[in-house]
Amino acid sequence: MRTERRWLLFILISFVVIQLFSLLITREQKKAAEMSADLQTETTGTAALDPGTSATQVATATTTAPREVAPAPPVADAQRTLTDTTATLASHPGDITTATTSRYRIGFDNVGAVVHSWLITDPGSESLRKSEMSSGGLEMVRRIPSALADEAQIPPQTWPLEVSFKESNVRNFEDLNYINWQTTGFETKNGRVRGTFQSPTVRDIRVTKMIDLDADGYYGNLSITLHNESTNTVALFDDTNRGLIVRWGPGLFERDWTESVGFGADSYDGAVYRMGDKVKFASPSVGKDAIEADGPMDFAGVESKFFAALLVPEQPDNAAGRLAYSFRALVPSSHDPGIEGFKPPLTMELATGRVDLGPGASRTFNFGLYMGPKKFSILKDSHDGLQSLMFHNSWSFMRAVYLFLTDLLNWIYKFVANYGIAIIILTVLVRLVTFPLTQHSIKIQAKTMAEQARVKPYIEAINEKYKSDPQEKNRQVWKVYQEHGISPFGALRGCVPMLLQMPVFIGLYRVCNDTIDLQGATFLWMKDLSVADHLIPFGMTLPFLGGYFNILPVLMGLTQVVATKVSMTRVKTMDPTQKQMMYMMPVVLTVMLYHMPAGLMIYWNASNVWQIFQTILTNKQLAREEARHAAAGTAQHPVIIPAPTPAAEPKKKSSKKK
Repeated sequence: MRTERRWLLFILISFVVIQLFSLLITREQKKAAEMSADLQTETTGTAALDPGTSATQVATATTTAPREVAPAPPVADAQRTLTDTTATLASHPGDITTATTSRYRIGFDNVGAVVHSWLITDPGSESLRKSEMSSGGLEMVRRIPSALADEAQIPPQTWPLEVSFKESNVRNFEDLNYINWQTTGFETKNGRVRGTFQSPTVRDIRVTKMIDLDADGYYGNLSITLHNESTNTVALFDDTNRGLIVRWGPGLFERDWTESVGFGADSYDGAVYRMGDKVKFASPSVGKDAIEADGPMDFAGVESKFFAALLVPEQPDNAAGRLAYSFRALVPSSHDPGIEGFKPPLTMELATGRVDLGPGASRTFNFGLYMGPKKFSILKDSHDGLQSLMFHNSWSFMRAVYLFLTDLLNWIYKFVANYGIAIIILTVLVRLVTFPLTQHSIKIQAKTMAEQARVKPYIEAINEKYKSDPQEKNRQVWKVYQEHGISPFGALRGCVPMLLQMPVFIGLYRVCNDTIDLQGATFLWMKDLSVADHLIPFGMTLPFLGGYFNILPVLMGLTQVVATKVSMTRVKTMDPTQKQMMYMMPVVLTVMLYHMPAGLMIYWNASNVWQIFQTILTNKQLAREEARHAAAGTAQHPVIIPAPTPAAEPKKKSSKKK
């Protein structure tokens, strides 16, 4: 009875927590929807009031920025002439120079020679390409939404590939990002797409950026050259001795900003860097100190759930000559529009050490530049070492499991051309590999449950007789188990196949949820195997259920009940606790896994169906073996010791004096 109360209390608490959590998410989604409508109105009006946009800019804007996203703000006092130069400050965006490859369409802003738009037209995933490419591409450059629809002031933002440095920690060259640069444009030659940007001379310093992209890949090169045009030595360093700083921000991968409210894809956003063969993740917060690291960097950049933008410093071959770099990840205050629940995107900075330029001297820094999907094969082919980004936040053993399952699933997909079918085949392969052990465990479980049911009367009698003497009770129970040849750990041995499948189960969850290949993959009514199956839309958001009825978790619960019931068919009298768990556990699992990816639920359902039929076959085999032993007169019956009788209550002594 006490066990029953504990189970009922557990179910009740779980249900209440889930309901409260669902109500909270529903409330946040409602707020986000209302604010999104306001922002949409604001942005539409802003676009209509911009008569100076060129045809190239219009083409870029129509394919890159969602309606919620406001354009970059004009620089204050935009026509102010800078000191020590004839250049004037300009507003973003200026003239857009486009570079096109088989993977990208990139818009470089001549103001600051920064990236205004980076559209990935080939995401490296066939499923995602089919489901998302109708819009013309996936935008990698995020914009900062405006806080209020009736406010004209739009929060400023950084842009990818901005540069910054100081002279002797005094004179700041941040204005280089707000003046017009000269460009040669982009040309395609020998499989490369190349373009060069050159800044005006600002305080005796001129900067050249050269972009060199693979016409058919995701990897390119960025070189930045600093020219000293004075007759004096110029020392470039700031208060932390950083020289040239290259930025990527804000964040990565443009999306409807309401996805950042509550929880969602933004939980994967962060900066990454690799030092000493270890990839580290940095997730700075608003108002907090920047996350910093110094040393020889293998790469540094930003990542979203499925994509990454990485800078790879070119280093000499000899270890002693490797240059130290500074990494910093922060959330600028300008990135926070003040929207409740909005997680502002970060900016990553990769900096060289102090740079000393002699009179008329130049210094060039070269970086590899990766922009593309977080897919092991593409990362490795682009540059050796980048593949360490995949599942970098996992234990080494589990990471190996995730990568193996990803490769195996993709290998099966080559033959069947459908990830739903590939997952079912993967399930069959896993169950075939574990079949002998599972078969042995089913027999052990069946034998253990039958034996425990047989000795149950004796255990109950012992519990009653020695309820005030726990040590003697345990000794007598152990004696009964020994007399009947029962191992108290027999039931645990039956769980070994489940434990062996747990790495596969967890691995498939990561594969379904975190790899780009299953995004947009369809199967039967399911439009995306990386999310829940969404069989029937409700047209509204309901507590716990959300906006859809998902049938796969329900089927999983039902098949789990059937599998458990089949496993207990040989038990004549079922323990109440076992019977309770047979029905309660599937309910708990259904509630817990209701919003799990459909790909994972396909695996679990297929595994349950396999378990049902394997248990039926095993039970028939056990029945035949028992019949054969009985016919041969060799049936082994355990020695049954007499059931102990409860001790009589001791007589009370008379209180009368004789």
